[in-house]
Amino acid sequence: MRTMIIDGISYSTYASSEGAPQKIKILKGFVDFLQTKLGATLIYAARNFPFDRPELADVYAIADNLRERGVLESFFPRTQLPD
Repeated sequence: MRTMIIDGISYSTYASSEGAPQKIKILKGFVDFLQTKLGATLIYAARNFPFDRPELADVYAIADNLRERGVLESFFPRTQLPD
């Protein structure tokens, strides 16, 4: 049996979060069905999240919405702490 270590969260957990895109939420029922039939747990890799940080998915969705509406020009992770 092969084992893989990967940083991520379960697809169902991510799809249930506020920050998940609509297409992810729509597929949740199908993914739950596959997990039940296959006896597997499907995960969403952390590298697919903005800035590789799954815990920031909800905040990223808010910031992206503000950027689309012209409230923010851009947002990005800080490389160093301010003075």
